Amino acid sequence: MAYVTWLLAILHVHKDSFEIAAPSDSYLSAEPGQDVTLTCQLPRTWPVQQVIWEKVQPHQVDILASCNLSQETRYTSKYLRQTRSNCSQGSMKSILIIPNAMAADSGLYRCRSEAITGKNKSFVIRLIITDGE
Repeated sequence: MAYVTWLLAILHVHKDSFEIAAPSDSYLSAEPGQDVTLTCQLPRTWPVQQVIWEKVQPHQVDILASCNLSQETRYTSKYLRQTRSNCSQGSMKSILIIPNAMAADSGLYRCRSEAITGKNKSFVIRLIITDGE
């Protein structure tokens, strides 16, 4: 019973303060209607097996794209906005393209790279879609 209470407490903390807990490493500004390209540098010191792009929101995290580099397989989610991403072994960066950006696309985007060994690294980008003025 103590485990369930502890788990709920952790979920509660993350749910209410997730945006604060995920500061951005950089930001990108774009105008509505532009195709936005988010770029994430992958670690050079260990082999990356999987790259996952997520949109981080105050009450949820949506997986936008997942790429298994060792198998060169790609998964694009059924998220409200369709995105495109690259998937090629040996690449030192991963990109996520958001076509025809709109104000609702503003927010935090996280690129997570994972190795077979369990090592992982995250990079967070804040996207700001301006009103065009």
